[in-house]
Amino acid sequence: MSVFSIVGLAIALNFDSQAARNLQTTADSAALAGATAFITAEGGSADDHRQLAYDTADDFARANAEGELKSVAVSAVTTDEYGQHTEVNVLLELHPANIFNRFKGGGEASPVIRSAKAIATREFPLCLLALETTKVGIEIKGKGTLDAPSCSIWSNSTRYNSISIGSNAAVTTRSLCTAGQARGGRSMKVNPAPTENCQTIPDPLASWTPPSFGACDETGASFSGTGITISPGVYCGGLTITGDDVTLHPGLYVIKDGPLKIGATNLSGLGVTFLLTGDGTSINLAGKASLNLSAPDTGPLAGLAIAEDRTTGTSGTPVSKVTGNGAITIEGAVYLPSQRIQISGKGLGDKYSPYLQIVAKQIFISGLGTLGIDFRESEISVPIVIEPKRIARLVK
Repeated sequence: MSVFSIVGLAIALNFDSQAARNLQTTADSAALAGATAFITAEGGSADDHRQLAYDTADDFARANAEGELKSVAVSAVTTDEYGQHTEVNVLLELHPANIFNRFKGGGEASPVIRSAKAIATREFPLCLLALETTKVGIEIKGKGTLDAPSCSIWSNSTRYNSISIGSNAAVTTRSLCTAGQARGGRSMKVNPAPTENCQTIPDPLASWTPPSFGACDETGASFSGTGITISPGVYCGGLTITGDDVTLHPGLYVIKDGPLKIGATNLSGLGVTFLLTGDGTSINLAGKASLNLSAPDTGPLAGLAIAEDRTTGTSGTPVSKVTGNGAITIEGAVYLPSQRIQISGKGLGDKYSPYLQIVAKQIFISGLGTLGIDFRESEISVPIVIEPKRIARLVK
C-alpha cells in the first residue's frame, strides 16, 4: 500500500471515529435532556410531562446531531406508590463521508448507529410520615378524615396494623404506603388502597440541628386579650395564649419544659417557628381555637413551622392535640419525631393547609377530626423542607 493510501485511510478512519463519538454524545445528551424535562415540568398531567420529554429530546437531537435522527421514543408513564416513571430512548444514524473509500472506487461505508436511554423518576411529595417502627403508625377511626390528594402518606411501622383505618373513616391521598400491613373496616373509604410492605423512609430531618437560644425570657407566661401581639423569645414552663385576633411577630418561639396551650380564636403569624424543647413540651389546641401559621421563607429555619429539639430527650411519648372545634392552617413543615399528633372531636374542621408536611412518631385522627392538605408546589411561598426526589440518569 502506498504512503498516500495509508495516510488517506488514517484520515478517513479518524474522521469516522470522531463522528461516531459526536453522535453518541448527542444521543446521550438528547435522552438526558428529555428525562430532565420530565422531572422538572411544572403543572399539567403525566401525559403533559411525557410529551414535554419527547419534544425536548427531539428538539435537542435535531439541533445537534450531525447525522440523521432516526427515532425518539418516550415510554408510557408508569405510576406506583413512589411516583411516576418513564424512559427516553434516542436513536441516531450517520452515513460517514469516508472520501478515501469512494476515491478508491469502494461503495458506501456502513452507517454508524448510536442510541441512548435515560430514565426519569418523579416522586410524589411527602405529606405525612410516621416514624414509629413497632406499633401503630397511622390510625384513623370514628368518622375521621384524611384528605391529601396530591401527596403521599407513609408509615414506617412493620406491624400488622401499621396503618389502621376504621369502618367509617375516609382517606384520599396520592399514595398510602406502609412498611407493614394495613387494617381497616369493611366500609372504609380509602382511595387509593394502601400499599403494603413498602420500604421504610429514614427520618428526612435526622441531620437537622436546632438553633441555639439564650436564657428564659418568660416563665409560665400567659397572654390573653383581643388584638394583642406577642414577641419571639424563650418561654420556660410553657406558654398559654387565649383571646381573639392575636398576632405573633415573626421569629423563633422557644417553648421549654412545658406545653404550648392555644385557646385563641384567631392566632396568626407570618415567618414564625415554634421550637419545642425539654420535658413536658407539646402543643394543645382546644375549644374554638384556630392557628394560622406560615414558616419563615429564609434563614436556617426556612420552611419549618413547628419543630422539636430531639437532642434534649423527652420521657415517654408526648401527645400534641387538636381537639374540640380547633382548626389549624399551616404553610410549612411540622417536625415532632418523638410525639404523637392526635386530632379528635371536630379538630381542624374543613380547613386545608396550602402546604403541610408532618413528620411525627405517630399520627392519630378520630371522632370527626379532619386533616386536609392542599399540596400545590407551584403556589407554595416558603421552601419545601422535604423535597420530592427528581432523578434523571443515563442507563445506556
